Amino acid sequence: MERFTRILAATDFSTRANTAVRRAARLAHEHRAALHLVHVTHAKASLDLVHELAALSRGSERSEVEAQARVRETADLLHSHFSIAVGYEVKVGQPHEEIARCAESHGAELIVVGAQREHFIADLLVGATTSRLLRCTAKPVLVVRQPPIDSCANVIVGIDFSQSSRSALRYARSLAPSAAIWALHVLETDQAPDEAQRGGQPPESEWRPQTKEATALLKRFVHRDFGSASPAPLVEPGYPPQIICGKSERMKASLICIGKHGLHETSPGLLGSIAKHVLERASCDVVVVSV
Repeated sequence: MERFTRILAATDFSTRANTAVRRAARLAHEHRAALHLVHVTHAKASLDLVHELAALSRGSERSEVEAQARVRETADLLHSHFSIAVGYEVKVGQPHEEIARCAESHGAELIVVGAQREHFIADLLVGATTSRLLRCTAKPVLVVRQPPIDSCANVIVGIDFSQSSRSALRYARSLAPSAAIWALHVLETDQAPDEAQRGGQPPESEWRPQTKEATALLKRFVHRDFGSASPAPLVEPGYPPQIICGKSERMKASLICIGKHGLHETSPGLLGSIAKHVLERASCDVVVVSV
């Protein structure tokens, strides 16, 4: 199991962010890692009138002082409750850029954020900050939806045989060392996504041979890193985001691990389509991992 030494958690003091911060603190305690909190205040658009600029500046200063006090209070509470080292800072700018920059400068091995609903129409359930953050950082990002629990019972790892899905397997062990981990490969069918959403699946006779072959390949894929402790292999046909999220709900999984890019998606500036749709649909926590 890979151990974290530095974890970064972003907070905007909302309920969802507080849930993510507690999850990050628990992880830091389990890994004996240092936790760093960052709060980002949005950069304000410039105004034309001098007196308005001056008033805005004074208001911004007050806001930063208040934010510093709140982050410091949160850090003190986490330090006391979890017995971990907690640093903190307040930044001004675009949240996704500042969070990514802060994670890089502090050498964080994991970024933890709360699930957001900032621009529901444009970004669905992913949230503008989260989706932009995933596009501009190569760090793994844990998107938290559920309150921390004592232990993860089941973890689903989406496997498409890409390097990023191999990395997702390793992070699954790090995030949930005592959980039952299931390696799920989805045989993509010719069904359109909207047809798959209505619950249709191809006849078993159409995909049984492919399932047998994919299961053998999946076993070899996971055995390379885990040997006799390999995750249990699962192969199902259908639309990958629907199958991954549906399986996680049926198995009451507490975490989904998925690669940022699919096998043929390589641009670091893009969020892979399957990862994006899993983030939109998942009801549990999701960690998105790059290579």
